[in-house]
Amino acid sequence: MLLEGTICLSAEEGQLSLVQGGFLTGGTAGYWQAHFSFSGKAWNGLSKTAVLTWQKDGSPQTLHMLLDSSYTLILPPQLLAEPGAIYIGAFGIGGKSIRLATNFVRLDVRPGSWAGQTPPEPLPDVYQQIIARLQEVSAEARAVLMQAAEQASLANARVNQAITAAPIPSLAEIADLRLGLDGTQYGAAGEAVRKQLAGLAEEKLDRGSPGSITYGMLSQEVREQLTGGAAAVVGREAVLAENLANKAVTPEKTSFFRKLRGDVDPAQNLFDGNFQRIYLAGTTGSLILSDNEKGKLAVVEVHPNTSYSVTLNITTTLKVGSSSRVLKAGEPIDGGINVSMGTAAQQTVRTTGPNDRYLYVSVTNPSTDHLDDSEVYLKIIASDKAVLPSENELYSASRYVPNGVDIYSREQVDSLVAGALNVQLLRVRKTGQDFYISIPCAKDGFFVRYAYRRVDSDKIHMHQWRLLTTDIVDRQEVVIFALDAQTEWEGAVLEEGAPDFVGGYHGNETNQSFSLFLDGRPVLAEGEDFSALGREVRVISQSQLCRSGAPEVPLLLRWKSLVWNGVERVFTVENRWKALQDVEISQSKLCAVSCRYED
Repeated sequence: MLLEGTICLSAEEGQLSLVQGGFLTGGTAGYWQAHFSFSGKAWNGLSKTAVLTWQKDGSPQTLHMLLDSSYTLILPPQLLAEPGAIYIGAFGIGGKSIRLATNFVRLDVRPGSWAGQTPPEPLPDVYQQIIARLQEVSAEARAVLMQAAEQASLANARVNQAITAAPIPSLAEIADLRLGLDGTQYGAAGEAVRKQLAGLAEEKLDRGSPGSITYGMLSQEVREQLTGGAAAVVGREAVLAENLANKAVTPEKTSFFRKLRGDVDPAQNLFDGNFQRIYLAGTTGSLILSDNEKGKLAVVEVHPNTSYSVTLNITTTLKVGSSSRVLKAGEPIDGGINVSMGTAAQQTVRTTGPNDRYLYVSVTNPSTDHLDDSEVYLKIIASDKAVLPSENELYSASRYVPNGVDIYSREQVDSLVAGALNVQLLRVRKTGQDFYISIPCAKDGFFVRYAYRRVDSDKIHMHQWRLLTTDIVDRQEVVIFALDAQTEWEGAVLEEGAPDFVGGYHGNETNQSFSLFLDGRPVLAEGEDFSALGREVRVISQSQLCRSGAPEVPLLLRWKSLVWNGVERVFTVENRWKALQDVEISQSKLCAVSCRYED
């Protein structure tokens, strides 16, 4: 149970959200605590650390705090000493190359009534935290060892007492065991027990006789043992979930499911039936992903250090590889193998490495005319043995649906849900190096569309991503009302005595990093064109501004955050600056916006 004063934060993959709390008061100590919850397979097995940043006397401060199994930490009083903003995030580390980081969530510290002047204790660094944690574990281990030593000493005392005590009572009990039920005196206690039990084993009960045990008296566990797990059970609530092993009842054994051809049973087959148009070129140990319209490549999520059986229904050269992340064309497959598939060898086994998360199976050679996708049977299951299709299993992928029930496919459901939420969702479209972000207006069917693109001009020393135009458009993105172009979104600045501004379309700016996120998930700016719906688009970039007319003199670093929110229908621009040398700024244009209008 979480205590009062708990700020709840939820991390889903790399997106961190504030669930509860966030209002803090300055001067408070030992009361406010932050609790994290982590969801998604990506967090499994990762050690987790909280990251807090804040301002102290105008200078940025950063603190890393290791999270224990409760994922809860007390906010240090040093963070609450001054009113202002606190940013809190988390990251996880696992293996040699796995690191997952979240975004930051803002918490506000309001002025508090405490006016104490006692300076807070200095904050421990992460190494001191690790040493403290190790000391705690060492103390717990010593306590466990001391307890074990006490128990061992007590046991030894009891054994010594039993050895030195008078053996008369024990001998009397053994003598009593040698006496059988019929008065026979056996030579040993074990002989007496075995012979009397043998007589019971030979005794039989007549069926239906008084005192006999009937089948109906047996528990479900006994029935399963007697029948080899095939006991017939009848009656209301006779079959319960705890009585059935996983996958014990298959669709073939029911009358309320029917088989559909052309799809895959996900409970038995990890392959979803969809091939990518990429070919694994090369030979064993040097396979590379290569774009090819005739290629048939299956990509499935797998677990590390696990064996998988791959079964195919065509004679081809099977190529299999695995990786720790999703790869793209031109990248090599680590440890890929090249297996010639003949008529007598239509399966192979692949064991993933300690960091592998994806399995790649290339089932066709582009130079050979193979069957189309619907006729290629590919089965991938977790097994350390090559598994052929079972008896009467057709060489075609299949799934099961309820009899007499109309159902929607996953694609149809996604389409229906997207249509219902369309009034709140952003529209994001990428064409070449242009991004079009459309926020729904209050008037249904109209959007404010922002054109965000890469601009390169050697003439004015400008190489950056920036906003160029803003328009009102309809659902088909037909421009209804054109707003001003070249608006000051970027925040240009004028150095004292300089002939012109720097930054934005004034030039003298070069991007050093650029990140685009759709609903918290990264999108490759240099990737393929796409069109998608989402609740939030976030762009974070770093750029260097040089002196006007002197592109070889770096003047400022700027971090810029652009956030489009479809639910609240707002667009937020935030700039942060760092001077690279002494500089005087006489003017700055901070996100000035205008638009054309008519009477």
